[in-house]
Formats: sequence, C-alpha cells, structure tokens
Amino acid sequence: MAALPQELLDTIVENIGGPTSHNTLKFCALASSVLRSTSQRRLFSYRSLTPKTVSTVAQSLSASPHLGSYIHDLHIVFHLDSLRERTSLTTILALLTGVQRLVIASFGWQSWDWKSFPADFRAAILSVLILPTMRCLALTRCRGVPLAIIRHALTSYQEVAIFAEVTDSDEDPILFPAPNHDGSLTHLLLSYLPNANSAFHALLLSDQMVSSFQQQLRHLELAVRVQNSLNGLEEIALKYSHFLEHLTVNFNQRYDDQVEVPHLPDLRALTLRASVGKLRIPRCIISTIVSLSSSTPHLTVLNIIIEARYEGPDDFIRDYDFSDTERRLEELSSLRAVNWTVRCGGVADFEERVRTVLPRANAAGILSFVVQNPDQRARPMLLFSR
Repeated sequence: MAALPQELLDTIVENIGGPTSHNTLKFCALASSVLRSTSQRRLFSYRSLTPKTVSTVAQSLSASPHLGSYIHDLHIVFHLDSLRERTSLTTILALLTGVQRLVIASFGWQSWDWKSFPADFRAAILSVLILPTMRCLALTRCRGVPLAIIRHALTSYQEVAIFAEVTDSDEDPILFPAPNHDGSLTHLLLSYLPNANSAFHALLLSDQMVSSFQQQLRHLELAVRVQNSLNGLEEIALKYSHFLEHLTVNFNQRYDDQVEVPHLPDLRALTLRASVGKLRIPRCIISTIVSLSSSTPHLTVLNIIIEARYEGPDDFIRDYDFSDTERRLEELSSLRAVNWTVRCGGVADFEERVRTVLPRANAAGILSFVVQNPDQRARPMLLFSR
C-alpha cells in the first residue's frame, strides 16, 4: 500500500461513504500510517459537542492538538451546567483553527443565554467567531446575544441563521477585526418575533444593512413563529424585494397553518418547508400554493421540502381536493419546475401518489422528486446550503 501514490490513497479515503463509513475510517486510521492523516481529517471534519461527547473530544484534542485543525463543521449544544463540561468546551475552542461552519444550539427545547456565560467562556466562543476560515453561523434558541456579534456575522459570513428568543438591544463593546476575505452574505435564515427584538429587526431593515446585502444576498428564509402569520418578518422580504431571488418559508411544525406570501412580483424561486409526523402533503403547502399566482406571478421554480418522522398510510392524500391546486399552478405561466424533496426513511411510493393527484402538472413534465435520509450526526449542518 505504501507504494501507491499518496494522492490516490487520499482519494480512496475521501470517497468512503455509507452507513458504516465512520467505523471504516476509524479502522483505516488505526491500521495504516499512510491512511491515518486523511482518515483523521474525515473523522474530525464534523464534531457535535454535547454533554455526552465534550469530555472525550477535549481529551482527544489535548492529546493530539493537530486534530483541532481538522474540525470544519462544529455543532455546540449548550447544556453544560457542570464546571468540568464548561472547562472541557473552553479547552476545545482554544484548539480550533479551521472552523468554517458553526451551529450553536441548546439542549432540547431550552434556550441559551449569552449573558449567563462567564467572561472567559464568552472569550473562547469569540475566538472561534473571528477565525478567518469562518463562513457560516447559526444561533438557535438564543437569548441575550449582543448586536455586535450579529452585525459581525451579517457583514463577515456567507450564510447566517438567527433563531432568536430575545436579542440584546444594548451594544456590547466587542471589537471584531475586519474580515480578511469576501464575506458577502448570500443566504440569511431568520426566526424571531419582531416585537420582542425591535433593535435586531431595525438593524435588518436599516439602509446600511440593505445596502451591504444587495450585492450578494439572494436567498432569504423566514420561519413561521405564530399561527397563520409571518408576524412582521414579511417586512424584511419586502425591503429586500428588489434584489431577492429566492424566498423560503419554513413552517416547521405548523403544518396546518396558512400563510400569505408577501407580494414579490420579481421573485423567481420559492421554497416551502414543513416538518410532519406521518408523511403527507401538509395543509400549509397546499393553501400557500393556492395564493402564489397573485403574490409571486413570475415564479419559475417551486421547491417543496417535507421532513417526516415516519411513512404515512396509503390514503394520506384523500383529505384534499387538488383540482384547485393544479389550476393555481397553471396560472403561474413562468413556472418551469416543482421540485419535491422528502426527508424520511423507508419512503417507497410517495412520488407515484403525488403524480397521481397532480396529473396535469405531471403531464407537463415539471415535477421532480428526491428522497433523502440524511446522516443524523450531521443534521445540524442542513441549515446551510453548502
């Protein structure tokens, strides 16, 4: 094996995939010195730091600090109440040099509060945020995050997701270095209540932010937080309408809600996303499609993403009359594709059933289907497009 070119060996390791890839890579790292480096890069490229894993990862990186440079995708789950867990996380963050995508979340349905962290712990997090390799940041179920951090993210990274309970309206004296790369924002995901985050909302609507976004920002994602309404987030879509090309409405688990898409006559691509228990076409998808001919008359691509925990019964579509849905799709004269993505294991005939209830769209050749069963370990990174 040692006689083979290292480039060939690296290519072989990089293409190891499938459900057993993690164990295969571990075996390669242990069995062969010529495969070790590439295998370790694959093994450590994504790390999820939870109460169960943080101590083990800290021990591994302390013993072999070079492994920290291999971590490109990092998922931090804050439920680190004990001093030991917080110390372990601080140790890990100090050894990271190549993080590109960072997701900071909380355990379960709890929220995490920036102000509750001691100064040294906040400094450790900031040390990752200023890495020149950083490209994508997601803050989920966060509280008290200073506007200085959010402003840095919006002006330095390519993709930003803010799922905020309450942001901090006070300006923290945090000095960030100027980014040494083109961090023009291309993809922005937002989930918050404007009336509880007035300073953050005003920042997004400010002329300064709009001016900085219009060069590259093309994809905006808005989450439905209250029943049947975007609850003020539509103001952002309208403010960005002259440069926005792609809007995503994420219903999350509000799959029975009906939301009126703001009037965006120049919008070209729309994604409707929902999470359900048993697999079906959610009511929110159908009711929103019916309104598109008036709100997005020049739409060319409609993407529908359904995440389901398990496959539904064969009669899952009998509750709906799809004739009006088809008629409204036909009114979108520029529509060229309706792309369905289903994230659920064990789906067999979803495509056939949808084609049956949308016969005219099927005959027009605009329907396409992709079934995914994503690796659960890397699921947090699905927030990002790349």
